[in-house]
Amino acid sequence: MTTTPVRSARWPHLTSITVLTIFLTACGGSSGGTSPEADAQAADSKTYTVKASASDGGSVSPSTATVREGNKARFTVTADSGFTVTGVTGCGGSLEEGTYSTGVVTSSCTVTANFAQVPTISIADATVEEGDGATTELVFAVSMSGPANGNVTVDYTSADQTAWSGHDYGAVDETLTIFAGNTTATIAVEVTGDTTPEADETLTLMLTGVSANAALGDAEAVGVIVNDDVPGALNDTGVTTCATDTSGGLPCPIASHEGQDGDYGRDVDFNDNADGHAGFSFTKLGRDGRPLAIQDAAWDAGGDEATGTRWSCVQDNVTGLTWEVKTDDAGLHDRDWTYSWYSPDVEANGGSEGSTNGGTCVDAENCDTEKFVTEVERNGLCGGGGWRLPTVRELVSLVDNNTAPPGPTIDTAFFPNTSGTSYWAATPYAQYASDAWVVYFDKGNAREAAKWHGLRVRLVRSDQ
Repeated sequence: MTTTPVRSARWPHLTSITVLTIFLTACGGSSGGTSPEADAQAADSKTYTVKASASDGGSVSPSTATVREGNKARFTVTADSGFTVTGVTGCGGSLEEGTYSTGVVTSSCTVTANFAQVPTISIADATVEEGDGATTELVFAVSMSGPANGNVTVDYTSADQTAWSGHDYGAVDETLTIFAGNTTATIAVEVTGDTTPEADETLTLMLTGVSANAALGDAEAVGVIVNDDVPGALNDTGVTTCATDTSGGLPCPIASHEGQDGDYGRDVDFNDNADGHAGFSFTKLGRDGRPLAIQDAAWDAGGDEATGTRWSCVQDNVTGLTWEVKTDDAGLHDRDWTYSWYSPDVEANGGSEGSTNGGTCVDAENCDTEKFVTEVERNGLCGGGGWRLPTVRELVSLVDNNTAPPGPTIDTAFFPNTSGTSYWAATPYAQYASDAWVVYFDKGNAREAAKWHGLRVRLVRSDQ
């Protein structure tokens, strides 16, 4: 700023005035502009709008963002259930784990997210014949409704129905991967074959825990293990020796005396005492009806299932029947209890219902065969029902004729606490309505007895 004295002709009394001159300097030294600081403030205050949009099947949040020039914006991208993100575009950004980050914003722009319905994954029922001894595969087909965006993983696990894991099949609990571009796969469950006539057995296979790029459809399937063994087969006699006119208990065969019992049958073809004497084949079952893990331990009245020293039932692997095991503890299944033969079923009692409460048992007022069956059914022996008196043919199938009198003529390694005496069969005696068939386990023979007698009972069930 400068000052200059000036004399005024118009106002002579004023000797001078001061003229003020102000020079404003803008950037670059020119006048009429703004200061650098003001320019910087103006740049900082410049903002842009970034909008977000989404197709059906998902959302983007927030829907709008105000961003200062030179900064970035972030958006959360979320797919609805059953949908997946197929792409996010706009504002020069990139997607990482559900977060879309724009590039440096220099103008208003729009972020667009696209979603598509994911394919469903389903599993179909499966069936396989059981086979004899070796293992087979129960194969389940897994399919998707269409290709997925990337690899699909799904967890699967098996569950028992009437088939038992560790006995009838190998349990599975694994993860299946269907690679990108594929829509089918299979899951194989190993099945253990046997020669036991039995009902078809079932298990379930369930899909769980599918990856985000797929959804579960029909996620549970039933696997059927088809019995391929002939039901109604009989055991062999247990006789493994031969005889001459003068001597018995001789090794077979004897050239001069061919065609003896000990020359033929299961006792020759399957002579393995590990699961029962000679051709007999048995499996020890626990209270729940499942095979014991330890099968070769001897019975112990104070034992337990964990050590294999106590069991509740025995499955006959030849006939497919499951038998009650007797105890010696004064309980419901005690070896010494006796029962009179009684059945009010006119279709099955041969014309005479027999006698009620004619034996001696733990429940002193209900010691007949019908009441005993009812009580065992109520208690759910070996995990199920269907318990009944055996027919005479079924009961005779337990007789091991290799044991000499006084018996008991049965494999006591599997049937402990068996008395060498008579046991009731359900079969009425045709000649006398008042009688029924009995099997004598001292000699292994069968004959009739009056229904009022108090005799021992061993129950059976089939098709479990």
